[in-house]
Amino acid sequence: MICHLMSLSTDILFAKRVYFETSFIIPETISKESLQTAINQLVKERFEIFLYVIDEHTLSIDKEKRRTEVELESITGATIQTIHEAILKECKADTTNAFRFFFAEDEKQTHFLVIHAHHGVADGFMITSFVRGLYSLINAVPSSDTFIFSHINPLEQLNFPAQWNSNSSESVRHQAEDIMKRISPAEVYPLRIPDSAVYMINIERIVSKDVSKRAVIFAKNCGEIAKENGCIHGMLLYAYLRAVMKVDALTPPGSMSINTVVNMRRYYKMQGYFMLIG
Repeated sequence: MICHLMSLSTDILFAKRVYFETSFIIPETISKESLQTAINQLVKERFEIFLYVIDEHTLSIDKEKRRTEVELESITGATIQTIHEAILKECKADTTNAFRFFFAEDEKQTHFLVIHAHHGVADGFMITSFVRGLYSLINAVPSSDTFIFSHINPLEQLNFPAQWNSNSSESVRHQAEDIMKRISPAEVYPLRIPDSAVYMINIERIVSKDVSKRAVIFAKNCGEIAKENGCIHGMLLYAYLRAVMKVDALTPPGSMSINTVVNMRRYYKMQGYFMLIG
């Protein structure tokens, strides 16, 4: 199911031009120049995918064109939230770049690395791996991350897990199509239809150690159902739906089903696929 839905969801992410942004505080001791140098090295070694550009006509990666480098752009703002908003406006008309990187500074002179990424190409695992790599390079410490990122067809590069009871992409596709037919559309919620007046905001919260521990245990239990190590995304969706039910005073249903995503990179036939030859 995951592989087939991946292609469908990726098509939607390209058609709707879905991007996400992540920001990281940069210590004062790290200059923009040293950060740019580390980014350049990581792009060369493991993240050449950051050079990719979008083909708006095919709704995919342009296989013929590629940027020559990743530029760390400068931007300032009162707060990190206003910086994010400014970057969104700056990138709104950019229909080509799959990734853009910003060295940001707020009015308190706090520095941030802001990554603006196309969700049809990137995910949280990729960005987290990249930032971990930056930390290792800048601090000269060994890194356990060796995955090389490339935009590939997952149906052609997966060793299917034994619990899928399948040994071919075609049988997995048929299973996915059968499951999708049995997924009923939502009939009650949301109560409000999103329109131009609806916008997203970022709210920071500190989650206690005990709550984090319970969340991880719950996520691992979610993964056990499918014989996986865990399902963080499923746990977060579950928590979100529980919060929505409480805030809007919805009557708890007898049962609840959640469609979630799973990182399938652990099943690649080759670890990280291959290093792209430039």
